[in-house]
Amino acid sequence: MSIHNKLLSDATNLDLAALINTYGPPHYPTKRDPAGRLNEVFWAHYFATLNEILYENLEGDFYQYCEKRSGIFYRLSEHLLRQQISNDILNGANNWPGYLPMAQLRNSRHIAGVHSHLKGIVEKEGAFNCQRDYIHLPNGVLLLDTDKPKLVGFDPKYISRNSIPIHYDPSATCPMFKDKLLAPLTADDRKLIKKLFGMYLCGNNFLQVFAILQGVEESGKSQLAIVARELIGRCNCAELRVAHLDERFEIGRYLGKILLIGADVAGDFLSHSSAFRIKGMVGGDFLTCERKNSNLLFVKSYDAFHGYCPYHNRNGTITWYNGDGPCEAVLPQSIIPNQETKSGWNSGERQSLRTWDGSEPILHRLSSMRSAISSLAH
Repeated sequence: MSIHNKLLSDATNLDLAALINTYGPPHYPTKRDPAGRLNEVFWAHYFATLNEILYENLEGDFYQYCEKRSGIFYRLSEHLLRQQISNDILNGANNWPGYLPMAQLRNSRHIAGVHSHLKGIVEKEGAFNCQRDYIHLPNGVLLLDTDKPKLVGFDPKYISRNSIPIHYDPSATCPMFKDKLLAPLTADDRKLIKKLFGMYLCGNNFLQVFAILQGVEESGKSQLAIVARELIGRCNCAELRVAHLDERFEIGRYLGKILLIGADVAGDFLSHSSAFRIKGMVGGDFLTCERKNSNLLFVKSYDAFHGYCPYHNRNGTITWYNGDGPCEAVLPQSIIPNQETKSGWNSGERQSLRTWDGSEPILHRLSSMRSAISSLAH
């Protein structure tokens, strides 16, 4: 049987003498018992010194930085963490002169003590709840707080648990996206779609809205949703199940996700009794969430919740919902298939924008949205 999880802290540059001088010896032997007692505080600081790790106390999870994983903090399970602590103690016993009996002090009681001390040392409450001005990519971290997006190397100071799976290439033109999906849209709608996608990339729903794409079959709604999912990354997305939003563990499922997608939802999905939860999810409210086998936790909703829901109707519209109610933007008629043949395209384009009741244009209501969203695509 082979051992797969050979986790071990890299102690190449460790100043052992300084660590012992600060926190005491690795263990306390006696004449009668060469193993003695493990110095749990020493080993907790040993682990914290050699590993970029944080403990999110509201979630009850450890996260470890890994440059090979696009420089993000990934969740480290309690079992792997304890195994690494055990391996570190064994490695010290075997390589530090005079500490061989310490190898006996790797039972569950001692490891649990080190684990408990480590929580207090590396605790960082709300580590992932702050608004970020950078995006993690496979080829670096893209800074958004400069005049132009700037790609820099990975660094633990850029705290994130989400990485976009697409490499940043400022010279890329995305011809298929423009020619196949955006070409039938009006110039304003093309700009707005790209800016919405830019907001998804940022990971912060600072406009506090979610988008609903309405239209008949084969009009490109699902394809846009697929592009959004592949751009953001499947691991960063989750299914928006409106019918279950008011259930005990549902919102806890979305922890750590950037984009929620409701694929081909029913036209009356907002009439469900649980739909009221959406307003709080996109409105920047604190939500009380619960995960299975864990205690209650509080999550600032702007960190995770964007909504994107394509569904069928006969008109072909994009709708943005916010705290003031729904607004509707009509898509060009040319992208809506003929209802009789489902092939070819109806002539003409409906380029007007109207409010929910159709009484007044809402271009002025959407213009602030377009100017506010940070976009990577131009």
